[in-house]
Amino acid sequence: MFPNLPGSGPVRVPAQGDFAMDENRIGDRPQSAKPGRNYGIDLLKVIAMLMVICGHLLVHGGGYAGSSPLTLRFEAVSVIHAFTFSCVDVYVMLAGFLHQNRRTRPEAPIGLWFTAVFYSVLCPAVLKLCGVEIGVSDILKGFLPVTTEQSWFFSAFFVLFFLMPALNRVVEDRRLARVTLAGALFCFSLLPILARNVELFGLSGGYSLLWFMVLYLCGACLGRWGPPAWLTQRRAVLLFVLSLLLTVFAGNLLYLLRDTPVGRIWPRNFFYNHTSPAVLLCSACLVCIFSRTEVRSEKLRRALQTLASCTFGVYLLHDNLFVRDLLITGRFATLSEQPVPKILLVLLTWTLAILAVGTAVDLLRDRLFRALGVPRLAKRIARLAESCFAKLFP
Repeated sequence: MFPNLPGSGPVRVPAQGDFAMDENRIGDRPQSAKPGRNYGIDLLKVIAMLMVICGHLLVHGGGYAGSSPLTLRFEAVSVIHAFTFSCVDVYVMLAGFLHQNRRTRPEAPIGLWFTAVFYSVLCPAVLKLCGVEIGVSDILKGFLPVTTEQSWFFSAFFVLFFLMPALNRVVEDRRLARVTLAGALFCFSLLPILARNVELFGLSGGYSLLWFMVLYLCGACLGRWGPPAWLTQRRAVLLFVLSLLLTVFAGNLLYLLRDTPVGRIWPRNFFYNHTSPAVLLCSACLVCIFSRTEVRSEKLRRALQTLASCTFGVYLLHDNLFVRDLLITGRFATLSEQPVPKILLVLLTWTLAILAVGTAVDLLRDRLFRALGVPRLAKRIARLAESCFAKLFP
């Protein structure tokens, strides 16, 4: 990936990021630790995926059900939820951080598409063979993961790939990048706070391509120019903790004000939002912290490199609509009734188990893709598409 980043100044980052959201091309797995790679970013990728899984267990699994606000158990779950909520922002920021000074390979989105199709088709097909009632049409829909809304994250990220070159041109000019990013953050992060319950700019709470573009710019600016000189590691950690606590505190305050005009304008979960300034700040702090984190153990480096390259597959597997409905939805409805230590233990155990299984499956997928020549096919499709466009637009 790249060496440890300085506190400020321009940063030149070698290429990293591909079909599996890693520098290794589709079908390639790390054989040895690379000396120029930033393993702190690999570590953050893995942590971000753990946050994704844990967040899904709480939201889709019903981890909030059965508990009352302002109780110890509820607040413990709220802190965990607030921590995991920055996972999406972190993941997309990392894309900007890693891709900001490199030419996006045209086969990259094609490889992502093949990976998404693999999980969108395989998961319902396997479940149907196991006796789950799933229609053939549901399996066939998996071949068009974007148009059939198999995964909102993949849909937005897939389109983002085609916009990366234009966004990178913005970041090349520091003044233009600063003005563009400041305007974007004001319009898409601060203004929604003042808009009450009105949906602005089609942001959909951050579940949108538009917000992904803003996050990409944030990450790209951090990758190219480095964190601000004043944002030391210690200050970044402190700012992260304060932003996290602010999210939880704002939620509790709005709950207490639920019967007042303020509470009717802003519901309790208003700040549990991907476009929230506090969530955005948490995400940026995490990127700054881990981009300057050293991992010295050779064995840990290799493990992180492998795990990081599988994170996208882990997401596609566990958040597949049919897998989620069967294994996650409503399965943790009684979790918040348990003692806090048991809540932490259950969430940690299930999160690590899903990561382990998802990683194993994605490693098998990678071997299968290599055996079938999928990487070469993606390159051929990309070259064919490029030649066609070259003839249409000489």
